[in-house]
Amino acid sequence: MITEFTLNNFRNHHQRHFNTDAPIILFTGDNGVGKTNCLEALSYLTAGRGLRHAKAEEILPQYPKNAETALMGWGVQAQIKCQKYQQKYQQKYHQGAYQTKLVKIATGFAPHQHKRHVFIDGVKQSSQIVLDDYVKMLWYIPQMARLFHDGRSGRLRLIDRVATLFDARHYGRLQAYDQQMRERLLVLIKHGCDNKKNQWLDVLENDMARRGVSIATTRSQMVMRLNQCAQTPPIKEFPKLNLTLQGEVENKCDLQNAARSEDDYARFLHDYRAQDVQEQRTHFGIHRSDVLIGYFPLHVPNRVMQAQLCSTGEQKMIVMALILTQLQLLLQEESTTPLLLLDDIAAHLDKQHVMALLNFLRHVNVQLFLTGTKDDFLHDLSTEYLHYALDYSA
Repeated sequence: MITEFTLNNFRNHHQRHFNTDAPIILFTGDNGVGKTNCLEALSYLTAGRGLRHAKAEEILPQYPKNAETALMGWGVQAQIKCQKYQQKYQQKYHQGAYQTKLVKIATGFAPHQHKRHVFIDGVKQSSQIVLDDYVKMLWYIPQMARLFHDGRSGRLRLIDRVATLFDARHYGRLQAYDQQMRERLLVLIKHGCDNKKNQWLDVLENDMARRGVSIATTRSQMVMRLNQCAQTPPIKEFPKLNLTLQGEVENKCDLQNAARSEDDYARFLHDYRAQDVQEQRTHFGIHRSDVLIGYFPLHVPNRVMQAQLCSTGEQKMIVMALILTQLQLLLQEESTTPLLLLDDIAAHLDKQHVMALLNFLRHVNVQLFLTGTKDDFLHDLSTEYLHYALDYSA
């Protein structure tokens, strides 16, 4: 649970501080005051590029108050109430114990360094991955309704996000793989695939194969776990789903046999070298996988439809049902209080679904951050919530 957080030079917020020690926090205000920006700032308390998938440079204020402000960069600081496992207790009494403690997390970006930094209790960390040890977070933003019409990368990113919540190393493997894929393509374009000086590409491709198979396996296991939850939605007003991970890696590599699949993966990368050089892109790999989402309409329970063929309203319910499925998995982890960020859901779901959603979230162990107008939620929220009416003053 986030008990308080502060924004500095984060988009339109010069400096704002919020006390958030409550199960529900509501941000309201006119268009453009920065309600979504508050949720985006919170999303940077996890590894990655936040809920808008923005570059760090894009977070800087478009209209800084002065030259000094423009050079400062942006920052987000928060106090987290979390539970840490006590190993000494386990060793002494042969059982586990969790202890609640307050942790101060800070992250930010300095323009002159071109790097995002992370601090835990004032100690600089070498990687963002450590954030996922303290914060488990999911979010919904209206742009996610395009998930079924945009490219595969957005759907893969959704699966990778939840996979990282259960295995922080997954994010590191993705980052390393992307770097190696870019490096391999640059070498191929510069030197060609037949140059003997580039025989070390075999080593690079073998390393890519090892990471790629690990990533594909983690995704496959994550989809399997999500499907188990998606068959029994926690809210009857939201539909059942069925997820399928498909692609060349999944079809051509036997993921049940790691050694064999790594050999096959490396062989395919080698065989595609000439084509990759010619078209200057990588034709085989985990980046070309996709997630297909099947939807069971409530009025026709035995019929399945592909999400991209559904109406806009149905697609919004599908995205929310998918997030609820991910939340179910997190709630099975007794050691954490998940955070859920919901941006303007009252404008994108009908009244019946909003009420059903809020009623469910009030009765589970989750901290909820909402944006909208106060009238949207005034009669639906419990008395235990904090309300911040934002304006242009900060």
